Amino acid sequence: MGIIITELAVAIGIPVLGGLFVSQLTQESIVTWYRTISKPSWNPPAIIFAPIWTVLYALLGVASYQVWQVGVGNAWALKLYLAQLALNFLWPLVFFNMRNLSLSVLVNLALLATSLATQGAFYRVHPEAGQLMMPYIIWLCFANLLNFVVWRRNPHGGEVTTTDAPSTVATDNPKQVSNRGEDYGPIGPTTASAEPRRAAPIRISNPQLAAPARSPMLRTLRTRQQARPDPA
Repeated sequence: MGIIITELAVAIGIPVLGGLFVSQLTQESIVTWYRTISKPSWNPPAIIFAPIWTVLYALLGVASYQVWQVGVGNAWALKLYLAQLALNFLWPLVFFNMRNLSLSVLVNLALLATSLATQGAFYRVHPEAGQLMMPYIIWLCFANLLNFVVWRRNPHGGEVTTTDAPSTVATDNPKQVSNRGEDYGPIGPTTASAEPRRAAPIRISNPQLAAPARSPMLRTLRTRQQARPDPA
């Protein structure tokens, strides 16, 4: 009896503890980034996710234990089970830590497909084990729908993006400062520490062009000064 309890505890502990470990890795993104992205009105409150997943993981553990107990013909079913469990642990890392919503949709679809295959294999080995996976399958269908809607509402992962042409802000500096931390001159971005280029001096070979231009008013004033008698 003690061996059975130990084996059952190990079977349940694998998904439950694995899910708990992954949730600790994603906790920071859940309480910061996930709260800021756009979600549908029917998105469940975050507080219910942990209890739901704990129950679902426990059911998975019991189902896997029942299949493992059969012994004969259970190898393929257990391999599928481990594959879907690995995808299950991978999805939160892609969604929350990497914030790659498009990739998370693909991972979630692969998880659902592998879980359906696992349920079918479990049912053939032990019908009750296949039935225990039904709540898990239903929740995965809902999770896929939610994942897809969140992705569509946040096409850039909820991050602030910039266009190819940098926007500018008003400054006292004649040069414009781009939103990428670079000085944006008339021909493109330059580093903030770079010295401005100075124009090369223009050499004029024609002396007439090099002579300063004088307006008629200046010539008139100079003529009057020259004509004025020198005081004795």
